[in-house]
Amino acid sequence: EVGYFWSRPDQVDSLFISDVLHVTQWVQDESGVVVIVDPRHMTASAPHTLPDRIDVDYNQYVDQDLMLPSREVEVVGSWSRNSSGASIITFDPTPESEGGQIVYLTFSFLAADSAVRDDLLQNAVNWLLIPEPGNCSVAGRILLDNGGPGADALVKLNPGGGLTIADADGYYFLDGVMPGTYSLEVTLLNWMDYSRDINLADGEQAVGVDLQLVPDVPRSLYLHPSYPNPFNAGATIAFDLPAEAGTKLAVYDSRGRQVRIIRQEQLPHGYYLERWDGLDDDGRQMPSGIYFARLSVDGSNLVRKMVLVR
Repeated sequence: EVGYFWSRPDQVDSLFISDVLHVTQWVQDESGVVVIVDPRHMTASAPHTLPDRIDVDYNQYVDQDLMLPSREVEVVGSWSRNSSGASIITFDPTPESEGGQIVYLTFSFLAADSAVRDDLLQNAVNWLLIPEPGNCSVAGRILLDNGGPGADALVKLNPGGGLTIADADGYYFLDGVMPGTYSLEVTLLNWMDYSRDINLADGEQAVGVDLQLVPDVPRSLYLHPSYPNPFNAGATIAFDLPAEAGTKLAVYDSRGRQVRIIRQEQLPHGYYLERWDGLDDDGRQMPSGIYFARLSVDGSNLVRKMVLVR
């Protein structure tokens, strides 16, 4: 029911439909027998040769989905009652004939013929796990607009080009990439996400692909609800600080007495995540009850109720 659920008007997710399932629409439930239309594809032939047809019991609507595939996929299986619909969909964005990224079975695995389904699963896993090293690479440096290095930034090359973490000086390197067009995407806490398109010709070693991140500045002062709430072992307290300021985050009991200072210092703008472990400033365990997290910034005070359950 994955295809049906995400195709419903009240649940439609266009990116999930196009980039994960690689289908255009759901058509119907009961669709007959799976018909192998590409027996040479590895999901149908290696290491096990699948029969031309695979029975799929239809006892309820969750057992079968007939989906219309997108143009970029390889359809390995169709349905006996409608050959335009797909039952086994594979997707591989690289030019290599072996290995791929997605296998989508549009039917309930446990409803498939028990004598065949394990072979199908092993074939699919085998195909997905085949390495596809390319002959291209991308390298560069991430800098912050204050001149510092973008250390620990997450660098992704989508789709399917891999990911890495920038080193302490902001340098990154992605190798084994297939030729093609990618989106170079960078994320770093408290800095705006960055993305740019990059096109790699066959064998290209792209160097000096440098970029600069700018601060991700919260629009307003905000104290988020603590999580979980109620809590037992500890609670996470997050807040947004739109400008540098003297900041105090503390916990008070129901009588207004301060029991714990979580953080108190001059802080730059950004998004902060703190944790209260249910102890007071002297390390004593606080009893069950109602407590309040208070964020004080330049005369402004924000409060959230917390419930501690021992």
